[in-house]
Amino acid sequence: MLQSQVDLLMVAEAYVPLLAAISNFACLRQVKKYYLPRRKSPKLA
Repeated sequence: MLQSQVDLLMVAEAYVPLLAAISNFACLRQVKKYYLPRRKSPKLA
């Protein structure tokens, strides 16, 4: 029982940064989608 809990904790510790990186990447893609068109056309700036 204790061993499986330790394994679960290690898996969780391994996946939390991965999930954070995935959400960060999604946020960066959203930001790029909004800001890149504005940067290309100087009329909107």
